[in-house]
Amino acid sequence: MAMRRQRARNELPAAARRLRVASACRTLPMSLLALAALPALGQDAGATDDQTAPAARHFVMQPRISVQETLSDNVNLSQKREAGVISAVSPGVHIASEGARVSGTLDYSLTGIVYSGGQRPTQIQNSLTARGNAVLVEHLLFVDASAGITHQSASAVGPLTTSSYSGTNVQEIGTASISPYLRNRLGDFAQLELRDTATYTNARHSVVGDSHGNLAAARLDGLNAGQLTWWASISSQRTHFRASDVEATDNQWLLGLQWRPDIDFKSTVFGGRERNNYLLGSEADSTTYGATGLWTPNERTRLELDWQRHSYGASHTVALDYRLMRSALRASDVSAVNLGQPQNNSVVATNYDLLYLEFASIVPDPVQRDALVRAYLSTLGIDPNGQVVAAFATSGPTHLHTQQLAYSIEGLRTNWIASLTQGHTEQLGSNALPVGFGNFSSVRTRGGSLTASHKLTPTESANLSLSYQQNLGMAISGTEVQSNLRTLLATWSSRPGPMSTLTVSLRHAQGGGTGAYTENAVIGTFVQNF
Repeated sequence: MAMRRQRARNELPAAARRLRVASACRTLPMSLLALAALPALGQDAGATDDQTAPAARHFVMQPRISVQETLSDNVNLSQKREAGVISAVSPGVHIASEGARVSGTLDYSLTGIVYSGGQRPTQIQNSLTARGNAVLVEHLLFVDASAGITHQSASAVGPLTTSSYSGTNVQEIGTASISPYLRNRLGDFAQLELRDTATYTNARHSVVGDSHGNLAAARLDGLNAGQLTWWASISSQRTHFRASDVEATDNQWLLGLQWRPDIDFKSTVFGGRERNNYLLGSEADSTTYGATGLWTPNERTRLELDWQRHSYGASHTVALDYRLMRSALRASDVSAVNLGQPQNNSVVATNYDLLYLEFASIVPDPVQRDALVRAYLSTLGIDPNGQVVAAFATSGPTHLHTQQLAYSIEGLRTNWIASLTQGHTEQLGSNALPVGFGNFSSVRTRGGSLTASHKLTPTESANLSLSYQQNLGMAISGTEVQSNLRTLLATWSSRPGPMSTLTVSLRHAQGGGTGAYTENAVIGTFVQNF
């Protein structure tokens, strides 16, 4: 039955599919749809001049500049209040491209920050999100790459800040990854993939959080017809942490069977041997085994299950994505080893992630959808990278267990985004290095946020956001140390021009635990796109 449904979907005329998307898009503001359609218009124009050009070509480059003024009655976010002004100027650019051989997105901004009041010097901050892939040799050699620059807490239980511009417990983290791989078919027997992945993490002005690693892997996938197929893999991973001068290693040899009774469902069982030193002693050799499952009954639902036994404890993933025309739900429970990447970022959904999932049925093309989501969030005055729980740096391998429930719903004029998150990061082994910046054996985080946005006019909107975060660190001595932050943010947003956005926000924040403080601030931001 599922096979027949899939064939029917594939046989649906292209014109009918376009009509269905167009009907859904009528519910969105026309200015946003026009922005999302710009790449397609460029593609059609190019096809008119050159009928031999490849079909799929999308390219968007949009420079911008942002100016922000923050008037705060506690510019240092400390118990000793001192009023001041924070001025920030941020030139930036957003690039999105999708072609036959190269595709990817890049969003970068460089921010200069000047403080009037308080004791803080002028700062320069970077922000980057980039990912892409390329075909180097047709049907043979490929490469995936990604890079990012984010801001996280320098100390896991230090004073929590309202933004990267405020407070002193802020650290800039840069990450990069490049993964070339070769994929080739070995007759009718199997498909071979050889992959080498290099990763880098660098903390600005600190060695805590610095690491570099390499993962070399080879995999064979059987090509035998039928519901049951086989695969085999071998991998070797090494990660060096600069602050502790520790090198974590993990080697695996696995054999697996995949069962796919239907196009909507597949499952895998596997087993083999594993050798690692995550418990920070000599390398330990042990048996490992596990199972995975993936269920996609339709285009709106995806359920992923993964469990694997290790010598240091089991890892697992339970992730559900479900979307309707005007809403999206994401629920996840992830337990895994973290090898120096910024905590939480890989498993916690942002505002951008939720709306990108929600708009999948409206704009299937990833480049056009990216432009639509960013424009939509800009119109509502919502931070696309907003997360409930801030990340923090580590100096060795840790065990991370994170749970999240996030939901977004879009009405005709009112939108809601809600998120709940909790996590537990702990050292691996009794002789392991401390977690984060400080002598902590474990850190628990929890938080929640609720954002409501309402369209006042076609060019104006207002939103109200409530958020709470708490970090609780268990010191090696047995003492508990905690910090928390409650924030209330009210924002009015307007589009004075087709390519500009003006927002005015009122913020009230209360920090508790270590470095308790109270802050009230007025924030004005103007963004001009070109």
